[in-house]
Amino acid sequence: MRPQPKVPSPLDSQPRRGALAVWRISLGLYFVTMTVLTHLPRMEPLGPGHDAPDKLAHFLTFGGLAVLLERSRLAPRGWIAFALIALWAPVDEWTQQWFSVSRTTSVADVVGGWMGIASAGVVTAALRPTKRASGAWRRGIATLDAMVEPGTGGMLAAIVALLITAAAFPIIFGLTWTAAGVSLPNAAAMLSIAAGLLGAAPLTRRAWRNAGGASWPAPPAWTWVLLPVAATAGWLGGEVLATIDVAGLGTAGALMGGVIWCGVAAGLGWRRVGVVNG
Repeated sequence: MRPQPKVPSPLDSQPRRGALAVWRISLGLYFVTMTVLTHLPRMEPLGPGHDAPDKLAHFLTFGGLAVLLERSRLAPRGWIAFALIALWAPVDEWTQQWFSVSRTTSVADVVGGWMGIASAGVVTAALRPTKRASGAWRRGIATLDAMVEPGTGGMLAAIVALLITAAAFPIIFGLTWTAAGVSLPNAAAMLSIAAGLLGAAPLTRRAWRNAGGASWPAPPAWTWVLLPVAATAGWLGGEVLATIDVAGLGTAGALMGGVIWCGVAAGLGWRRVGVVNG
C-alpha cells in the first residue's frame, strides 16, 4: 500500500524544516542570479530594433523575490519582507550604472518592480487565514509550503513551468514578427507564461495531492465578471503614468490588476466556505 503523505498541521505557522530549507536556498540562488543579470551590460536579446519586455520582467522578478523572502520566514513579520524588497528595488536599479556604462537608472523599471511587489503582497494578505478560519483553509495555505518539500513534485512543476515559458517565448515572438511584421514582446511574454502554467498544471495538481492539499474553493461567480475590469483599470493606470514620463507600464499595470483581483477572489472563496461560524 502506498504510504499516505503527512498532512501539515492546520495550526502550524512555520513550515517543516525541509520546506524552509528549500525556500531559503531558492531565495539565495534567485537573489544572486537576478542581481548579477541586472548589473550586466545592457543586451538586445530580441535583436536590434526590438524592445525586450523589460518592465514586465521587473514586475515578475521583484514580485517573485518578495514572495521568496516572505516564504523563507527571515523577516519577523510577513509585511516586512515586502517592504524590504520595495526598498531594494531602487537600490538595485541605481547601482546598475556603477557596473556598466550601458545601463542607466530608470524610474519606470523601479515602478514596475513595485507593482510586482504590491501585487504579491496583496495576494498574500488576501489568502492569509483569518482568526476564525477553518482547518481546511489553514491546511490549504500550509500546503503551499509542503509542496516544495522533496518528494512532492512541487519543485519539478515549477522547473517545468519555467522551461516551457522560456522555450515558448522566442517561438511566439518569432511567429508574430514573421507572420505579421509586428513586434509584440509583452504579448509574447504573457502568452508564454500562460503556456508554462498550463503545461505544468498536471504536475502542479499532483504535487498538491502529494502534499495533502485541501480542496480549493471556487470564488464567487460574480468575481469572474470583474476580472477584465480590474485588468483594464490596471492597464489604464499604467498608461496614465506615461503622462509623467514613466512609460511602458501598461502591460505591467494590467497584470497587476488581474493578479490582485484573482488573489482577492480566491480569498473571498475561502471566506465563504472556510470560516468557522460562531
